[in-house]
Amino acid sequence: MIQKKSDLFSFTVESEEAASRIDVFLTRKFSQHGDVEDFGVEGLETCALSRSKLQKLFKEGKVFLNDLVAKASEVVKGGDIVRLPVPMDLLQKPLVLEPVSMKLAILFEDDHVIVLNKPEGVVVHPGAGETGPTLVQGILHHLGRGSTQVLRPGIVHRLDKDTTGVLVCAKNERSHLELSKQFAEKSAGREYIALLDGFMKEAQKIHESYLFRDPKCRLKFSSITTSEFELRSQTKRRPQGVENLNILKGYRYSKSLFARLHTYGSRLTLARIKLFTGRTHQIRIHANDLKMPVLGDQTYNKSHELPHHFKADVRSMCLALSRQMLHAERLEFSHPITGEHMEFSAPRPNDFDILLKLLEPYKDKS
Repeated sequence: MIQKKSDLFSFTVESEEAASRIDVFLTRKFSQHGDVEDFGVEGLETCALSRSKLQKLFKEGKVFLNDLVAKASEVVKGGDIVRLPVPMDLLQKPLVLEPVSMKLAILFEDDHVIVLNKPEGVVVHPGAGETGPTLVQGILHHLGRGSTQVLRPGIVHRLDKDTTGVLVCAKNERSHLELSKQFAEKSAGREYIALLDGFMKEAQKIHESYLFRDPKCRLKFSSITTSEFELRSQTKRRPQGVENLNILKGYRYSKSLFARLHTYGSRLTLARIKLFTGRTHQIRIHANDLKMPVLGDQTYNKSHELPHHFKADVRSMCLALSRQMLHAERLEFSHPITGEHMEFSAPRPNDFDILLKLLEPYKDKS
C-alpha cells in the first residue's frame, strides 16, 4: 500500500544518474559525500541513511519507482521519480509547510501547471538555513491547499533566493512526473540575462566544468575543468589507499553558453546565458570561472569599485548592490498533458532596469 505523499521523500533521476541500480542511486543521495541540497531539509546535510536501513525499506516495499513498489536491483532512467519514507530518525524535527498568503506574479495558469515571475529575496522551497516563508507556501495558499510535509511540492526546477524570473510549478502528480522528465532530459529550454563584472571580448563563449560542493563552506559550490575531472577520474582507478575512491561522487557536469549583448565602459557586460544543464549556482560559478562574475553576487564576487571614468553615483550603486544581477528571462517546455510547446518570458525587475539605464551612456560600440 502506497503511503501518503506527505510521508515521502521525492527524487528525480537526472540523465547522468541513469543506468544505476535504484539502491545505488539512493545510497549516493543519502551519502555524506552526495548532493545533499536535494533533500531541502535543515539538519539532514550531515546525516546518512545506512545500507541496512535502506535495504530494510526495500524489503518492506516502502521504496517506489514512478509510484510502483521497487526492487533494489531495478535500474533507473532519466526522469524517473523515486520515493521513500522520510527517515524521521535522521531529522532534527519534522518539517511542515503551512500555506502563506503571498502576492504571486502569475504568467500562466491552468489545471496542470502554474508559471510565475519569481521576485528577488524569496526562497523557492525550504532548505538548509532557509525555512520561509517560501514560494511553495505562497503557491499552496493560492491553490487553497492545506499544510503538507512534502518537501518540494510541485517543484521541478529552482531559482536562487536573489535570482528573479520565470519558474514553472506542477499542480498535480502527472504533471510533476512529465515536467521532471523534461528537465532531467534537458529538453526544457532556459535562458537568463546577467550583468557581469568583466569585459567579454567574444561574441559568445561556451563554458564546461564539473561542479561540487565547497568542502569549506556548505552554502557554496566550486568548479574544476573537464580536463581536471578526467585526470581525477584516472586517479580514481588507482588501488585503494592511494586515493579516496568515492571522491568523484558529488561532481556534476555543467555546460553554459554566454552570449554578449552589450558592454559598458570596457568593464561591464550584459550577457544572455543559455543553460544546457541546470546545476545549483551554475551561472554564478561559470561567470566567476570566466573572470567576469555576476555583479552584486555576495557569494562569488568580491565587490570591486568601477574605474573612475564611471560617475560616482554609478560606482556607488554597483558597490551597494545587495543581490546578484541575474534574471531568468525565458523558459520553454512542452505542456505535460497536451504536449503543446509553451514559451514564457518575464520582464526584468526594476532594480535591474534602473541600473541598465544608468549605464546607458557608457555603452560601448559593437
